[in-house]
Amino acid sequence: MSDFLPNIEKAGYKITAKIVSLWNNERDPKTLFGDLDKKSELLMRKLWRLLLIEEGEDVDGAADEDEELDPIFEAEAALVAWVARKYASRKATPDVEAIRKRMSIYMQVLFHVQGIPISFTARLNAGVEKIYEGERDKDALLRAMAGGRKKVKSLELGAFVSKVLSLMETCDDADLQAKSKEDTAIEALVWTTPPFEGFWKLHSATFRRIVQLCDKECALKYANERIFPWTGKDQEDMEKERNVVLREFVASWTKGNWDIEEAIKKMWEGVRDYDQLCSGTERHDIGSRYVIFRMLSLTEEFGISQPKDVVSGDGGAVEGGGNAGSLGSSAGGGVARVPPPVQEPQEPRDGMEKLFGTADLMLLSQNGSTVKVCACQI
Repeated sequence: MSDFLPNIEKAGYKITAKIVSLWNNERDPKTLFGDLDKKSELLMRKLWRLLLIEEGEDVDGAADEDEELDPIFEAEAALVAWVARKYASRKATPDVEAIRKRMSIYMQVLFHVQGIPISFTARLNAGVEKIYEGERDKDALLRAMAGGRKKVKSLELGAFVSKVLSLMETCDDADLQAKSKEDTAIEALVWTTPPFEGFWKLHSATFRRIVQLCDKECALKYANERIFPWTGKDQEDMEKERNVVLREFVASWTKGNWDIEEAIKKMWEGVRDYDQLCSGTERHDIGSRYVIFRMLSLTEEFGISQPKDVVSGDGGAVEGGGNAGSLGSSAGGGVARVPPPVQEPQEPRDGMEKLFGTADLMLLSQNGSTVKVCACQI
């Protein structure tokens, strides 16, 4: 920790004193954020929210039509506005399209880490897609996002939409790009290709087969993609192929610190709930959570997304009744079209150090518990 704080200060985040206040049980927002610059406040708010979630605090609030968007989501709103302006001006290049798809997944995986359920973010993304298509009427956008609560944690749907529309009117492309990059997570995981996206592309054919093996009929339908010959004893052959996958592929991924084996086994057992699939995965392990999300999205492509009745196991990311952790109709919009494999070298993942560097890791010890935080992804 003594090495981390000077490095984070050199990077422009003036939050050392505020972190000490957190350790001393300070939780008042005005005290923690009142005199910080915008960049430092954004990071400090995320640390504060994540710590409250770990402590089991309820950071929800009643939705207010006139409330302002929580500053921790302004960078996301800015990037959505930037993409929307590109589409509106017919300047949506392949790079813009890649950012659009990456942003959709980013919001669902990263927001889930902050306690916001996948189903809620899927509704938000439904509204975002309408904005990309040219819709500018707030009421119409809210109707596209209907079907549940208007606010979870400090993310309010109407406030997010209003902010996006306002930014599109008041900022040019350069301003929006700069605002979005104030959040180091977005700069590292959306504006550039994150390492775990390369891992997914490298092994996309294997992941497709893993998902097909969730269902016997699906496995037979895509027999040309199998990696183990079947002999006509369908159920027995499927079990043998699953064991080959675990032995020849998943075992080596586990050695490289990809924590996805239990999620794969649960999917084969019929689980389709993202909370349940991530229940054994560390909150900061964004790479593994990304892979689990992509596999779950593939179940929709293959028509095997019907969930079993399972209990959410990821601590609070539940929006309402039913299968609250499932993806929803909009979640797979930018996910299902898996790009062809890209032959990139597979680097072993030594925790988050391999993804973001040791300088970005910090530990917040609070009342004897330890919370892992990555300044680049929280």
